[in-house]
Amino acid sequence: MTAALELLPTLVADGPVTTTTLADRVGLSTSRLTHLFSEQVGLPLRRYVLWTRLMIAVTEVGAGRDLTTAATPPGSPTAPT
Repeated sequence: MTAALELLPTLVADGPVTTTTLADRVGLSTSRLTHLFSEQVGLPLRRYVLWTRLMIAVTEVGAGRDLTTAATPPGSPTAPT
């Protein structure tokens, strides 16, 4: 699970994250990843991804970015250009 936790901030910062992408990167099936993640981290993977996205946005706002830019993930249709 350490590998998944280390990869998540970078994956989240790069845009939308899928369970399939993360599972492929750490060499597990999606069902095994979601089960192990919840069991070992204590949060569902989806909730942890949302929390990570929020922490990245808070950090960006603290660095002077506006809320809209900080809260919009790269690669989303509404991402600022």
